[in-house]
Amino acid sequence: MALVVPAYAVDLQNISPETDLTALLYQDENYLIDTFESGRLDSRNLTEITPHLDYICRNLALGLSARGEYEKASEVLELVPSESLSRESAILRIFILCRLSDYDSAIEYLNELRVRYPDDVTLDNAMAYILGISGYPNEAKRIQKRVMKLAGDHAPSQDTWGVILTFEGDLKQAEWYLKKAYDSLPDDAEVQIHLARVYSELGRKNDAQDLYQQAVSTDPFFGPGQKEYARILMDLGRYQEAAGVIRKAIRLMPEDPDLIEWEQEVDSILLSWHVKQEEEAKRPHLTR
Repeated sequence: MALVVPAYAVDLQNISPETDLTALLYQDENYLIDTFESGRLDSRNLTEITPHLDYICRNLALGLSARGEYEKASEVLELVPSESLSRESAILRIFILCRLSDYDSAIEYLNELRVRYPDDVTLDNAMAYILGISGYPNEAKRIQKRVMKLAGDHAPSQDTWGVILTFEGDLKQAEWYLKKAYDSLPDDAEVQIHLARVYSELGRKNDAQDLYQQAVSTDPFFGPGQKEYARILMDLGRYQEAAGVIRKAIRLMPEDPDLIEWEQEVDSILLSWHVKQEEEAKRPHLTR
């Protein structure tokens, strides 16, 4: 996520023929940001900008995704006609749809992309991963078996296979593959979360907590990561910290029933603790 763009920069209302496209496309990233912020773009004249719309919208969507503005990022990519959408932008759209939990649309777009690139194993791996996390483990495993034969040494393939094995309850094998993926991708938040989940299920709560903490620092806008981090803090009895993480997770996933229930549970525990502390403070001290 190399480009951070303010939310209001998404509005393509001002693209003018005076815009220096050479600088806009090939020079400093800051020029692109400044151009959008300053209103030097006017959509009434798209003659010059249209051939470069995919590039510009992809950079804007990347920036918005880095800020957790996934819905706006999705809207930006929709400005690019489907026939003009590059492979890179299509993959970004699929990633954003997954972050929005719109797995059906993500699968639909990914199937279209796989038709265009039938020999691309990375797309097969992505399909297996999305199918797995969206509730189709058998289909995910069928696809991923082929991927592992062709690209089993690649970290993303190992990560996906580890996720599938976790769903199946084969935690030791899942740990082995996920550790391999983590060694290659130590700063990938989703890999961190997948390995942390296995550690948690194996009873290694402190190891899981360390990895979850890394993950939410790496990607603070990934709601499921915040949610799982809150759960492990609750399991460790660290309710004050859990309360703060739950609030962050609820802002990202406001309708999640688990989070609402956990917030009430943690609030009740903290209130009980506070009342007990007050009662202890009011007790008369015995003096000799």
